[in-house]
Amino acid sequence: MGLLSVFWTICIGINFLVINADDHVHGHESSHDDNHTSEEHHWTDIETHLHEDLLHGYQKTIRPIKNENAPVNISIGVALVKILDVNTQQHTITLGTWQTMNWIDYRLQWNSEKYDNMTNTRMGKDIVWYPDVTLYNGVKRAKYVGVHGPEMLVYSDGKVLWVPHVIFTSHCDFDLSNFPFDEHTCTLKYGSWVYSALDISLKLSHEGQKADMNNLFVHHQWEVKALPAKKTIKKFDCCPESYEDIEFSFTLKRTNEFYKGLFIGPAIIFGFLLSLQFLLDRGTQRIIINMSVVLGSLMMIILFEFMIPASTSNVPKIVADYMTLPIIAVLCIFCGIITQCISRCTMAMPSCLKQFVNCIGIICCTRSEADKYAKAKGFREMAKPGDFENQSEAGDGDNVPIHYQKQPNDAVEWYMLGHFLDGFSCLAFALICAIAVGAF
Repeated sequence: MGLLSVFWTICIGINFLVINADDHVHGHESSHDDNHTSEEHHWTDIETHLHEDLLHGYQKTIRPIKNENAPVNISIGVALVKILDVNTQQHTITLGTWQTMNWIDYRLQWNSEKYDNMTNTRMGKDIVWYPDVTLYNGVKRAKYVGVHGPEMLVYSDGKVLWVPHVIFTSHCDFDLSNFPFDEHTCTLKYGSWVYSALDISLKLSHEGQKADMNNLFVHHQWEVKALPAKKTIKKFDCCPESYEDIEFSFTLKRTNEFYKGLFIGPAIIFGFLLSLQFLLDRGTQRIIINMSVVLGSLMMIILFEFMIPASTSNVPKIVADYMTLPIIAVLCIFCGIITQCISRCTMAMPSCLKQFVNCIGIICCTRSEADKYAKAKGFREMAKPGDFENQSEAGDGDNVPIHYQKQPNDAVEWYMLGHFLDGFSCLAFALICAIAVGAF
């Protein structure tokens, strides 16, 4: 019994110590939370008191100026974040941007020592003055995104910084004459809608500044490059005052790797088919090739109609090339008909033309091809120039060897001429197609 009493006494003592330690910890945490809450309330009260003092009698529609003739200096900059849409048919581009504007509002200055060394605070644009800088060449209402509270950062020296995230659609002229290797220059023109150059003065954040591209997302179809910004002053017919605007320009260059396979590849194939058909036998095969090229070109032209606006001022070169392919196919058919008629001609060939054909046969080595044609048609071999100076050296006409007798109606010579014209047409059309494709 004595040991049991001692055991229970020890347990009760340990439990008492644990309870006291826990109460001490909770008491310390409660005291710390109370102190932290007190500090938060103290800081909140100071900022609330600061806003009340700054906004007492404040008029947000009045410009922050001390001298009536002094304009408000507005520094402006633009950072492109993402290209959302490029519409070449409507000549518009939709961009996500961060617009940076800062100015001095003397009415929002305070002595930070009187407010517990508070050097900055946040305010909404619905309670303070801000410039009505807008996008002159915008075609839709700008959309402010990602901000549901105070948008402006105000410093104790009166400097106001506003960096809104804006999505807008602006006008941009697209010249598609070099499609799909086109490059365009777009401009973002910012200016005040109601304040003239006497009221506010627009300035670039840095001299020679460009649109900021450091945070731009990579686009799968366009490469973007910024150009130097510039400031202009212009007068309008409505008003005697001058108005300032700042233009941020950038270039859009189409990434054409995909289009090389989609548009340039078929053009090369069609060009080879049109030129190499003259190496085939004359017949339906050539007709099939030419009709295939015509149908393929028409299908590509229909595809261009969906991709390129009909209102474009200049017809793209690649579209013009595809439009000429059916014409070249018709010319190929016409040339094939001419060479077919020449090859089947049975009339006597003029002596001057015959000498030309014989020279071509020697230079181009087409005599063997003519001999094969003669044997296939059952003609005797063609007499070669210089074999006999006159007929008497060979004896009577009936005793002339077979391979020296004159062929009836010079059919083989005409075949050689047609064969030469086929080869010449092959080279000529290959050169034409190479020049057309090489223009890109």
